Amino acid sequence: MKRICSRAFVGLVSIFLLAVQPTEAGPRAIDGKGWTAVLPAGWSMRRVDRITTELWSADKTALCGIHVTKSAFKSSSELAAYLSNFTKRELAKQGLSQVRLSYRKAKTKSGAQGYEELVDLRTGGRSKRLYFVVGKKAYALDCETGTSFWKMHQPAFNQVLQSFDIK
Repeated sequence: MKRICSRAFVGLVSIFLLAVQPTEAGPRAIDGKGWTAVLPAGWSMRRVDRITTELWSADKTALCGIHVTKSAFKSSSELAAYLSNFTKRELAKQGLSQVRLSYRKAKTKSGAQGYEELVDLRTGGRSKRLYFVVGKKAYALDCETGTSFWKMHQPAFNQVLQSFDIK
């Protein structure tokens, strides 16, 4: 489980320069293993490994990570609490912090129940996250950018997060 946490929330800013290829002009559906989402127009996708898929804005200032793995968590609330606390601890080790701006229940189109969290990262970033546990799998989504880019990327983040569904 530690692998999903560290990839999802720690050090994302340091990998903004990865080479990824942009997609065609319009949004397109992504069919992941056990999940679906929409890739915003002009964004690119990179499958990092069997757990992580990254979606990048064309200007590389925004990233959405979709992380799927086997889970020992019994509920979405348990996963959300664990990942939120993990992030706080990892940031604290670096002398940084996060402030939760909102936390509420979320639901996919297929009816999976989870949680949505919006946080300001005291590294100068903002992150909107979704957490779901369905069966024996955990799904963690994290759309993140610098606070100065938030308004510009928020529509694309919403497109990804609102389109996410579990098969």
